[in-house]
Amino acid sequence: MKTLKPIFVAMLILIAMFCVSTTAYSQNNGTKQETLVTRQMADKVATYMKTHYNSTTALFNQSNDIYNTTQRDEIIYNIHQHYDYVEYFIIGAYYSYGNDGATYTLQSVGFNNDEIKISAKIYEAWKEKRQNKSQNQ
Repeated sequence: MKTLKPIFVAMLILIAMFCVSTTAYSQNNGTKQETLVTRQMADKVATYMKTHYNSTTALFNQSNDIYNTTQRDEIIYNIHQHYDYVEYFIIGAYYSYGNDGATYTLQSVGFNNDEIKISAKIYEAWKEKRQNKSQNQ
């Protein structure tokens, strides 16, 4: 009976690890999502969204189709699993406010000049992808 307990525990651990790995695989459809958003950029957005409620936070919500604070808080407190939300926020800033307005908005969130350059690349890539999609239709 003593030898069955460690085997049982080992089996439970293996089953749990399998469940976690298949869940992670299925959430990404088996592909790794590529992004230019850095961990620091995501942290700055999350920190700002936690401590402010103004037009910038409204833009974050609008850019990501967020309609309630519970959903927003869940995303913000798990921002490292949601870099796409940071991308949509950046795209929304450029799309809504233009280059100068987006720069001002991103500076208010705490982005430095290098992060703003990365943000401009994110927007340009999105714009190009959108343009290519409309040409193919």
